[in-house]
Amino acid sequence: MKLISKIALIGLLGTFPLSTQAKDDNRGLLPEVRMDSQNENENERRAVQAELLITHAETKAIQSLQKLLAKKKGTSEESGLQHRLAELYMRRSRTGRFFDLHQNSKTLKLSTFPIPSEKGADWIRKASGVYYEIEKKFPNYREIDSVLFNNAFANQQLGKIRESEALYQRMIDKRPNSALVPDAAVALGELAYDQRRFALALNHLALVEKYPKSRVYTYALYKAAWAHYNMKDAELGTKKLIEVVKASAPDESGEDRNRQNLRREALRDLGIFVADSKSADDLYDFFKKITTEEELGQSMMDMANLYLSHSRYKEINIFLDEFLRKHPSNPTRVKAILVLVDGNESLKQRDKVLDNLRAAAETCGPKSSWKAKQDAETLKASCEGAFTRKSHEIAGKWWDVWQKNKSHKEFSNLTEQALKVVLDNEDPAAPDISSRFAYAELLFQLGRFEEASDNYHRSAESLVNLKQTQKTAAKGKAQKDEDDDDAPGIKKLPSLHDADYGALFSMEKAIEKKKTSLFEAKRKDLAQLYLKRHPKGDHAGDVTFRMAAIFYEEQDLDGSRKWLEPLLIGQSGRGLQIKAEDLALDILNLKKDFKGLSAQAKVFSQRETDAKRRDNLKKIEIESAYSAMQSDLKTVDKKVAADRLREFAKAHEGSKLANEALYQSAALDFVEGRGLSAAASIETFASKNDSDPRLLAALKDSARVSAEAGEMEKAARLLKQIADKEPKNRAAHLESAGDFYLMENNFKEARALYNNLLPNAPAADRSRLYNKLLQTFRKDPQSPEITRLENLVLQQNLEPFATQILTKRAQDMMDKGKRTEAFEAARKIISRDAPSELRAEARLIQARILEREFIGQSVKTSKVERFGNILAMKLERLEKAQTAYLGASKMTSNPKILADSFSGVDRCYSHLVEVLEHLPLPPGLEEADQKALKSEIAKILVPIRDKRDDNRKQIRGLASAASGEAPQSRWEDLGGDTTPAPMVPAKWTFLKPYVPEDWSEDARKIDRAEAEKKSACDARKPVFHRCFMSGQYDIAEKSAREMTQDKAQRVRGFHHLALIADAKGMPTKALWMLNLAEKENPAHALIHYEKARLLIQLDDSTSASSEIAKVLSTSMSSTEIGILKGFKAFSEGDSKAVKTLFGGFSRQELYHLNLGPLLSESLAQAGELDGALKLITDLTAMGTNTELLIQQGRLNEVYKFAPVPALEAYEKALRLAKDPAQKEWLQRKKEYLKVNFKVGLNVTSGD
Repeated sequence: MKLISKIALIGLLGTFPLSTQAKDDNRGLLPEVRMDSQNENENERRAVQAELLITHAETKAIQSLQKLLAKKKGTSEESGLQHRLAELYMRRSRTGRFFDLHQNSKTLKLSTFPIPSEKGADWIRKASGVYYEIEKKFPNYREIDSVLFNNAFANQQLGKIRESEALYQRMIDKRPNSALVPDAAVALGELAYDQRRFALALNHLALVEKYPKSRVYTYALYKAAWAHYNMKDAELGTKKLIEVVKASAPDESGEDRNRQNLRREALRDLGIFVADSKSADDLYDFFKKITTEEELGQSMMDMANLYLSHSRYKEINIFLDEFLRKHPSNPTRVKAILVLVDGNESLKQRDKVLDNLRAAAETCGPKSSWKAKQDAETLKASCEGAFTRKSHEIAGKWWDVWQKNKSHKEFSNLTEQALKVVLDNEDPAAPDISSRFAYAELLFQLGRFEEASDNYHRSAESLVNLKQTQKTAAKGKAQKDEDDDDAPGIKKLPSLHDADYGALFSMEKAIEKKKTSLFEAKRKDLAQLYLKRHPKGDHAGDVTFRMAAIFYEEQDLDGSRKWLEPLLIGQSGRGLQIKAEDLALDILNLKKDFKGLSAQAKVFSQRETDAKRRDNLKKIEIESAYSAMQSDLKTVDKKVAADRLREFAKAHEGSKLANEALYQSAALDFVEGRGLSAAASIETFASKNDSDPRLLAALKDSARVSAEAGEMEKAARLLKQIADKEPKNRAAHLESAGDFYLMENNFKEARALYNNLLPNAPAADRSRLYNKLLQTFRKDPQSPEITRLENLVLQQNLEPFATQILTKRAQDMMDKGKRTEAFEAARKIISRDAPSELRAEARLIQARILEREFIGQSVKTSKVERFGNILAMKLERLEKAQTAYLGASKMTSNPKILADSFSGVDRCYSHLVEVLEHLPLPPGLEEADQKALKSEIAKILVPIRDKRDDNRKQIRGLASAASGEAPQSRWEDLGGDTTPAPMVPAKWTFLKPYVPEDWSEDARKIDRAEAEKKSACDARKPVFHRCFMSGQYDIAEKSAREMTQDKAQRVRGFHHLALIADAKGMPTKALWMLNLAEKENPAHALIHYEKARLLIQLDDSTSASSEIAKVLSTSMSSTEIGILKGFKAFSEGDSKAVKTLFGGFSRQELYHLNLGPLLSESLAQAGELDGALKLITDLTAMGTNTELLIQQGRLNEVYKFAPVPALEAYEKALRLAKDPAQKEWLQRKKEYLKVNFKVGLNVTSGD
């Protein structure tokens, strides 16, 4: 049977492929299954591959055996073959278990070989089935003991404990002499033990004691000992363990290899068994009897550790002290002392701890006799390992306690003494670098920095001398000492790097405490030494920065900057780069290199990711740029300086200094007259600095310069802002804002402001505000709001406007023919408590009404007796009219009212002279009486003519061309017997803007731009006169505005802006601009010319006359000025001058300028009647002009005494006249000529 089994085994083995083993690998493994300790994935792949190969081989073996069984069925060999098959199944269960464990393996899933589906347990069940079949079919099989034992083991693996126990027992019962009986008994004992059936276990294990030669004999004793212990019989258990010790050789010499040696385990467990049964005093003697020298030390250590675990610290000293005393050379001596350290530390007996450490240090010291007797491994484990670690642990523990309470000096002293123990006993040839380093660390923590630095440095030099640096670095990176992985307290061995850096850092701290030249020199040397040894060390960047700081402190700024270079490019990380950036910026600041500082800060900010630091760098960039700019501004022109400040503000918009630059640029621009630039800067400044105390003054300046540049609406907006900031002057600012809006014809805004001010305005200001409010309706004279406002003025009796409103209404009544109502209204005005200047015009209204009554009084009568009364009544009415006119003249100094008053008197005198000269005498008078009457009338005429002539002299004095206020005929006041002489026009519409091609301070050198020579306006390079004359007012205005920003062209700019304002229908704005120009240059002729022209438009003839006088006093020449001089000469009766001044005009010019009546009158006065008549005839032929026809009639009637052609001219004028009053007068003139000169019978109504 055994032979068959061997043959089958050979056949099975033959199924494995053979291969040659590697020369350097004698493990006998196939290449496919050799493991690679460096690659776990590869190991797994190879393991799977090996198991697959084994599975393949086992499968073939099983298949071969099953074929053989089929052939041998029923033979004597069947039982043996079945036994072998069961063994193969059991073997196959091992690979099955392998695949069970690796079923989720990625390697297994990716395998190209088919993976067996059977589980490991499936194969065990198959094996168990075969075993049962053998037992059943072959009960007398010679190896039935093996079958039963293996089946019991199989059932045990399947968790069938009862079946397993039965099979083990059946095997013992069936084959009591089998070699497997001890093994089965142990198995039964194990099963009972696992079920805590300790008595049953002891029964089974007792069977094994009958087989002292069995390989499981000592194990049965060992297991029995533990069963007794669990049954609370430690003493019997102790005896069993002693039997195990005695049954096992100390060194396993001569021991059967198959027999288990449990001596070490028994000695270890004895400590547990005797811990409670024996006192500490007995322990040493107990173990001394059963152990060798070496085992005794370990047993003592085991007992000590056990006592430590049970906190029996005091008892440890009892047996360990005896052991140490009696065995001074035992290899465990140092470790035993260190156990005492732990115990005494737990008891907080720190003095004893120090004594223990000193004892351990002495034991490990160079003069130690113990050390000389130990092998290298023991020395390394005890001294280099355990002692060093423990001393560091204790020092570290005490250090930690001290760190939590640094006022607790006990622990600092204890730690220091502990380390001194180590260092005092170090081997000079092999200095204890780690302890030295730890000592330096402690000194550092104690604040003894100079000593710490020295000890760090000694550690470093020792490492260099012993060439430990690289060895330590390699061990730290590639192969950590197993004992050091979790070493508590201070670490074992420092690196050269840490020692060098510790020396430097400690010296830094020493300098912080006390700065001396010696310390500084040492620090510099240590820093350079560190960088030399560790150019890429962990703190290389910090030390490099420290070197830069040292040079910085020594005021070697360039040297400091060189050390910063590698840090600035980020070689040592962002943290140090930031520090380097800060120091680099500080260096530039100390050097006052503000441009460099700004540029450097900009570079740093561009790469910064932290928002807060980026903002700080941006702030430095801006501040330094500002400082650099301030230095530069001292050397440049103020305009350039202002431009640079604005550029700075734009580049750094949003910053505080940008706002400051804006303000500064504005201040420079204000000084240099560039108001617009200044105002723009202040506007931006205001939007960001609303609470700045300088803002109010700046806004006032901005409002001023904006207005001076013609930007009235902008000035108004600024004034509203100012009003909010200056409450005490709020009303004044808002009124000024309204005035500017009014100038710009922005009536809506102006009206809103005036309305807002009125409710709270003082009575003295309300009249002015009402007047301005009324002006906002000048484009809408029919607005009912005007009447409402006038009534409010009247209700509040706000002068002068109340009287002016009443006067205007009285004038309207008179114009509408309501003379009685008008006279009564004027009477009430005259009686008002108002200045006479205001009431004079009302008196003038009365005078005109009385004049009409005077003229309307007829002197015709058919009764001689009434002639005297009628004439007296006429003279009485004359007196009333004359008194009213003279009364009005005495009430005012207004040239216009004066001129109208004296003109009215002149008309009255002229009318009376005309009436008396052509007075129709009453019929029925004798010829002698008629002569006598005419003689008396002639006498009356003489003083009347003299008074008229005197009056006319006064009129000429008042009504010069300078005033433009020549008395004007009021047609309704003239009788048919009166023929008014031509008068200087009241409205000088011929006055046109004077647009110079160039600008000169000398009036003689000013050339007027001619319309026919105008060129196109180039918006890119605008020329004012070209753009103005082509109607491109906005472009022209921009050009003029720019002139105001140049001091040399400021006056010209004001003048041109006035022309633009006038062209846009803003005369008050234009006048305001001209007043600015006049302040700059009071004598310039063009300014006065334009002012006069505008004042006439605004019906301010008084002020206009003054301006015209100034213009005429200069050498300025123009068509308009020539006309004005002619007007002046005509008003003064200088006909020759008029002829000279107007004689050069063409007929076309005379016609369009309407100068014909004046020139023809002057020619007639000079005796050139024919020339006068020819001139007027030529002009009337050029068009339909009523005034020319009236003058033609006057020349024929007054100078030629030709009533017929005069009547013809008057009739033509009548047909063309549109003014109702003028038409009435012409009708009266026509009737007068027909009645008095008997003309008209042959005159037709045709042209």
